[in-house]
Amino acid sequence: MPVIGLPPAQAEPLDKAQPGLLSVADARRALSTLQVDRDGANGGYDREKFYKSWRVVTANNGSSSGVRKWYGWDAYTSSTRWNEPDVAAALKPKKGCDAREITLIRDAINGSAKWNSSTCAVTSGRWYEGYAGSTTTDPSSLDIEHIVAMQDAWNNGASRWNADTRLQFSHDPLVIAAVSKSENRSKGSRGPAQWKPSNKKAWPAYAQRYISIKHTYDLTLSSEAERKALQEMLGGTTAPAGPFLDVKKGVEHYDAMAWMKTKGISTGWKVSGGYEYRPLNAVNRDAMAAFLYRMAGSPKVSLPKASPFKDVKPGQEHYTAIIWAYQKGITTGWPDGTFRPTQSIKRDAMAAFLYRFAGAPRTGAASGSCFRDVSRSQQFAKEMCWMKNQGISTGWSDGTYRPLQSVKRDAMAAFLYRYDAKF
Repeated sequence: MPVIGLPPAQAEPLDKAQPGLLSVADARRALSTLQVDRDGANGGYDREKFYKSWRVVTANNGSSSGVRKWYGWDAYTSSTRWNEPDVAAALKPKKGCDAREITLIRDAINGSAKWNSSTCAVTSGRWYEGYAGSTTTDPSSLDIEHIVAMQDAWNNGASRWNADTRLQFSHDPLVIAAVSKSENRSKGSRGPAQWKPSNKKAWPAYAQRYISIKHTYDLTLSSEAERKALQEMLGGTTAPAGPFLDVKKGVEHYDAMAWMKTKGISTGWKVSGGYEYRPLNAVNRDAMAAFLYRMAGSPKVSLPKASPFKDVKPGQEHYTAIIWAYQKGITTGWPDGTFRPTQSIKRDAMAAFLYRFAGAPRTGAASGSCFRDVSRSQQFAKEMCWMKNQGISTGWSDGTYRPLQSVKRDAMAAFLYRYDAKF
């Protein structure tokens, strides 16, 4: 997409269609769902925790069995949508091009970059310096910029990544671009709340790319001021910040669902433009174990050599949480030795899980009067009455609890939110 007011030949590399770049509409939606960092990494940043020097993008020894490290650059050759002949050609030399050289080749205007086929060193070309709003023919005047600075990434989630993920981030074609050396060094590690390109025409593209990166890598914003700055640069109207795309202020249990996201108890489903919570979906038994495990602080678990359940295997989703719930006596599973992880959890069993999670506190015998449809002799009657007595569940307006009904995700959020406030 050409930058407004500039000749079409001067395509803005920040705005250039490429893998991972959200549409403007999706970027607006994603911006509304990005969370603000609450505690940060508390120092410890070191550039070398990401990379020491630019890596070769493709380590190809010339044979069909050659090991390749693409860092995402293969998308330019493996998809007709992103295919760029110059990038494809630069990936072929046996020695390969490092991330700096391949970025210069990609971002040159109209494929104008020239490079040494043996060393891959870029010798000439023509580039649009988007941050500064000028052009240059000198590749040495350009830096390869991490649009979301590595220190910013570190403080907003990357400190918890492993070394491979940090290396991937530092070489990802979505994250890096050829820009004016002076502008890049003026920026340093500052985010949009403290720094913006001097060329205002670059603001929308910069914000669009910045948001795309934070969304792709699940990074938080540094502050609400950062969200405001990105909204200003992106233009248009951004929806008020919310926890999930499908959870709007004013809906039932909004505060509880927002709390689930803020506390990291539920991440939801990642979709284009943000995350969905899917409040009316049923809660599966494995997800119930995961919610409680995260509420407990995701403690270290001593995993057994063999699973206690026939249908729960090491490596499957929420395996650690299920084993933890079993070891804590929160779940015993079925008499046939199964856990049935993808079966929806019923409201009576949910009450039992939460009651045991609370430490199975001493309570009076169930009188049968706590809910119209819960008899004293019914399985989990004590636990369901405990839910009511503690104010965790109020049941329906007709006085029923509906114990065999599946728990919906919005109601689950409400139960956990009330439990947290109580205990």
